[in-house]
Parts: sequence; C-alpha cells; structure tokens
Amino acid sequence: MASSHMLGIFFRLDTDPGLHIWAGVNDIPAGFDSHDEDGTVYLGGGRLLNIPTLEVLVNGQSSSVEFGISGIDPDTAAKVLDTMPDVRGKDLKIGITTLDDYYQPTSPIIALWTGTASHPTESSPAVSGTENPTTTITLATVSGNNT
Repeated sequence: MASSHMLGIFFRLDTDPGLHIWAGVNDIPAGFDSHDEDGTVYLGGGRLLNIPTLEVLVNGQSSSVEFGISGIDPDTAAKVLDTMPDVRGKDLKIGITTLDDYYQPTSPIIALWTGTASHPTESSPAVSGTENPTTTITLATVSGNNT
C-alpha cells in the first residue's frame, strides 16, 4: 500500500442483494476481506459531497449518520424506493484501500467504520423556472445497534 497515495473509499450494505458502491467513476472489482466473494463489483458512485462525521458508540450513545445520493430524477428514485430490500438492522461498512495507476485496488478493502442501517428517507428540493426536479435518497445509520 505504500506504493500509492490514491485512496478509494468504499461503502458496503449487507442487504439481499448487497449494495456495493465506491467513490469513483467506473465499476471495479474489490472486496472487504472475509466479507465479499471473489468477483464482487463495486459500482462507481461519483464524487463524495458533504461527507458525514463517522462517530463510534461511546457509553451506549452515538449520533445518526446519513449517507445520501442526490440529483436523481423523481421517477428513478420512486422505482429505487419501491424495489429496495429491507435495510433496517443491516450491517454497513465504510472502508478504504489504495488504488494503482489504473484505479484498481492494490489490496483488500480495510474497514474503517461499521454501522447499522436504520431507515431510508427521500427529499426533493424546491425548483424554480426551468430547473428539473431532483430527489435525494439518504440512509440513516448508527454505530453499534441503536436503530
């Protein structure tokens, strides 16, 4: 890992089917050691914006963290929410690994934070004039099991 300074950030939600996203453009094969099968593909989720602070459970208390994807057209967002598997209580992992010159992982993903999914939400900001409406889908999570 010392041979590269490019980091890939990975998001893994243990639903059925699982959700595997990384903060990049192309889809790439990667995996959390002992959690992902060989050939697991992480979908490119684009650029990270408004990264939340990841807190750990201390004395039985932790705050909620929300991960979101924005800019989705309302019809697509409705389809996603209608077909989404149950997320409550599912394991969520955030991890990193270094990337080579071709943006491929140089090692298995190293888990930095583990949380528990609570619930999804959706919101649509107001639009004016000729702007197209968009939807934001977020997933509330906590560290530990405070769902």
